[in-house]
Amino acid sequence: MSAVPSLRANIKAGELEVSQVSKSYGDATFRTEVVRNCSFKIERSKLTVMIGPSGCGKSTLIRMLAGFERPDGGTITLNDAPVTGPARDRLVLFQESALFPWMTTWDNILYGPRARGEMGRETLEMAEFLLNKGGDATTPIQKQIPRFARDDRGRVHEDTQPYFQACPAEHNAPRCLIRPWF
Repeated sequence: MSAVPSLRANIKAGELEVSQVSKSYGDATFRTEVVRNCSFKIERSKLTVMIGPSGCGKSTLIRMLAGFERPDGGTITLNDAPVTGPARDRLVLFQESALFPWMTTWDNILYGPRARGEMGRETLEMAEFLLNKGGDATTPIQKQIPRFARDDRGRVHEDTQPYFQACPAEHNAPRCLIRPWF
């Protein structure tokens, strides 16, 4: 696994900044303002949590941070570059599993690099690193993770799905990982 430290060293955390962002939905007659003049900064390498009641705009902000939607006003930047659409530097891990159920866990981890034609030695070493990242596993199911990864059925125990869902995302070396919990 000699390439893994160098691969991990190339992952640079990003700084997201939201400045005076507003977002509304609907036509002029039934327009509903969901986010108004929202500003905040998510510092590099910091876990940041957004808490609020249902309907306060959390999901809308997440979609704008990811680049799935554009604000009506204001700016969103990642490392001082405008967020104008979805990109590999910002990845969203949805609550619903994003794993392909017909693929093995190993194939799910390698899906992005394989689609981009990036299947060199370093890519495979990084996949192995991600697969075994829970090496100090203490529960019986965690100790079985590598066995599940290459199981022909491609099934992963539901307790380990959140871990495996993050593996393909981490393999893409995002600068910002967005994980909604609703």
